[in-house]
Amino acid sequence: MFEKQSPPALEALLVWAKTHGHQKMAELAEHYAHHNPYKLTLVLPGPTGERNTLSFAPRGRIFCAANSVNCLLNQLGATLATGNTPVLPAQTMALLPPGLPAEVRNKIVQAEAGACAAQIALVEGALLASYKPVFALQDGAIVSVIETQEHNEVPLWRLLAERALCVNTTAAGGNASLMTLQS
Repeated sequence: MFEKQSPPALEALLVWAKTHGHQKMAELAEHYAHHNPYKLTLVLPGPTGERNTLSFAPRGRIFCAANSVNCLLNQLGATLATGNTPVLPAQTMALLPPGLPAEVRNKIVQAEAGACAAQIALVEGALLASYKPVFALQDGAIVSVIETQEHNEVPLWRLLAERALCVNTTAAGGNASLMTLQS
């Protein structure tokens, strides 16, 4: 669907998952790598004298909370695929498997839910009841909480910000190719 735009940390996680018996995670990471709008820029149709583009950028910090290693790996895969920074609470940090590549570990930040400054939270279903009130009571922007499971894809589009840009090319000197058209 999309051109492959996977960050190096996702590639490292994918290789690690394949060699350490996490086949389902490897499949999900492969899917994330190939069906990911991260860093994609589309040229949209528009009138003459105007250039319209739509691009997708990371949102920043994504809070990840899980009580199983496989669900955590799924959350990390989705977060890294979209160029975001995974933020994990202490109890989820304890689930990180030994031997996880440095490219992945170096991207992870440890912080608790109320102090993480995340825009989105990926929370394993069994933990939803304990985290929703924490995010609801915090000041600032509303944090979207997305329920995740170890074998279900995380919707990557929710982890990205859309950027629409409209450039008036006539104000920038016009479209020179229009001058060469003959009637």
